[in-house]
Amino acid sequence: MRNFRNLIVGLAILVPVFYLGILVYNPPEREAIARDKVRKDGVNLLARSLDAYFKKDGVYPQALSALEFVPPNLEIFTYKISEDGKNIIVYAEAESLASRQYCLQGTASILYSSDENRTAIICDDSPTPGPQDFVD
Repeated sequence: MRNFRNLIVGLAILVPVFYLGILVYNPPEREAIARDKVRKDGVNLLARSLDAYFKKDGVYPQALSALEFVPPNLEIFTYKISEDGKNIIVYAEAESLASRQYCLQGTASILYSSDENRTAIICDDSPTPGPQDFVD
């Protein structure tokens, strides 16, 4: 009887610990968070390169090939210029669950806006240059 009770108590302790360990250690989400960090760094690098080009020439380039420094994996970034050519946005889609939760499981983007000189998360899959509704 005593061994059976010890077995039940041991299982009652080990099962929740094992289950919580699986929940805390989530490799796919950690990888998505790491990719989002790389994308944020790429958005910031591309934005700084575009701002340097703007300060030098007074307009933003129509093609990213005109820039001196571009981030790797350029195809994941989107770049749009305003009608007057004075404002830009650079963004990439966020993958992590933490980023998407801000947008109620919708599309979240890591976006830089020259209008607001800020990089943050926005809940829009196709933003346009101008004032943004950042969520963080």
